[in-house]
Amino acid sequence: MNTALSRVNSVFAYNLTTLAALAVLVFLSTNFKDKTLETKISVASPKVRFDIERMASGPERKDYGVVKLDIEADLTDLFDWNTKELFVMVIAYYETSKTDINQIVLWDKIIQRGEPAKITLNQAKPEYRFFDDGKGLLGNENVTLQLSWNVIPHVGRLPLVYSNTYQIKFPTNYISGAM
Repeated sequence: MNTALSRVNSVFAYNLTTLAALAVLVFLSTNFKDKTLETKISVASPKVRFDIERMASGPERKDYGVVKLDIEADLTDLFDWNTKELFVMVIAYYETSKTDINQIVLWDKIIQRGEPAKITLNQAKPEYRFFDDGKGLLGNENVTLQLSWNVIPHVGRLPLVYSNTYQIKFPTNYISGAM
């Protein structure tokens, strides 16, 4: 004869199996959906200035990129019944003589379910400073900006999706004055 503990264990195992099967069905229903969208990103008149920071070894010169971001993206179509939130970011990629791969996150935003998913920024300052640890921005003609996002689901994998790119050519002269 079954004891009360045995019956509780059977009900728990049945419910756990049912929830796992439902989670797999939710994953399969949204996993193969295309998560790419057409977006626009641009920068008007990028500039480079230098900042001197005192380090333990003495003053060191660092390039600081001055950019104003223009972003236009409608990410509403990325939300479905399995999407919890979006993590959207603008990443700058560039090469210098010292390092082959440099990546800097300039701007990011978390868009949760129920919030407006349209992004419109005009002449916006980046949230994070665009520093290079040497003189890698001055005269650099191959800085690429890219808008990308993580679709954070309730169940399933966490894809990182890349959108359109935008090339920046930094000038060969430093500017002075306030940022």
